[in-house]
Amino acid sequence: MTPRTAGFNTLDTAALRPATQFFIITLMFIGACPGSTGGGIKTTTFGLLAATVWSQGKGREDVEILGRRIPTEQVHRALAVTLLSGGSWHLLLYS
Repeated sequence: MTPRTAGFNTLDTAALRPATQFFIITLMFIGACPGSTGGGIKTTTFGLLAATVWSQGKGREDVEILGRRIPTEQVHRALAVTLLSGGSWHLLLYS
């Protein structure tokens, strides 16, 4: 089974357990890598947010990935994209 869609299902997704459905929705929310046409936030945006959480957890003021400091503006942009995307998913799921 794959969360990717090609217009048909091999398994009835409504019959899946809630934990499995949540996992698939999470994968679909994170989406694809830059340069592809996948929906959701990009994997780099998710990675930047994960690095931000890691840095904050360690008490660091700056976010660093592979020894490079990420500008605060990029962190704010990633957070805004994620919140806007999450809000639109919420509207689609619950309207």
